[in-house]
Amino acid sequence: MPSALLSVVLARRYGCDAELASKLVLATSLGCVVSILLMSKLLWPS
Repeated sequence: MPSALLSVVLARRYGCDAELASKLVLATSLGCVVSILLMSKLLWPS
């Protein structure tokens, strides 16, 4: 299981806010995609 999703599973298991954890995982995943695209555009301009 990917480490980011493990936080959602653990939040649900221990009675924490699993919905917030899943939103944060989604936000960081989208931020990662955006930053990879931005860095590739800056480092290797076409």
